Amino acid sequence: MKTSMWIRQAMVAVVAALAAPLAAQAPASGGPPPVFNRPPVDQAKSTTLLVPTLSAAGAQRMVDAVTAEAERTRNAVTIAVVDRGANLIALKRMDGADLGSLQAALAKASSAAKMQIPTGTFLESGTPNLPLATAFISAGLTLLAGGEPIFVKGAFVGAIAVSGTGDDQTYIKIALAALDR
Repeated sequence: MKTSMWIRQAMVAVVAALAAPLAAQAPASGGPPPVFNRPPVDQAKSTTLLVPTLSAAGAQRMVDAVTAEAERTRNAVTIAVVDRGANLIALKRMDGADLGSLQAALAKASSAAKMQIPTGTFLESGTPNLPLATAFISAGLTLLAGGEPIFVKGAFVGAIAVSGTGDDQTYIKIALAALDR
């Protein structure tokens, strides 16, 4: 149990470091809307909490970036973006993408949002852990690589997943390309 918690903490730190360029970006005047659309609130004086929320425009910007990268690398993929509750915000299945890639992308994005870590990380932790894999599958999660949580200014706002090329590393590269914008 301690090992899985350590892995989760390490992955959260890695994803936060990878998302730093996105968090540091300031929206250009007259440019697209910010990735999240709620102003900060003094939570000590409030009876409710406002949390950063991934907007539809922000999700679409990520889908567009992933699509451009997929076209550049000549891959036909499916892209899914979900909010912090794993609710679908944006979905695109490119022409020529495998039909099964749609369900895989949805599962990856949902799993990355629910666990707040990249999908596939438990498969990389060394010896395959059948009880852990069974628990993930029983909980409706996937172990397939290609889903990435999205953090903006340290706040978890959702997840993005890419599926369809048959190469997990390509999925990760395309998803991270969207986070770097």
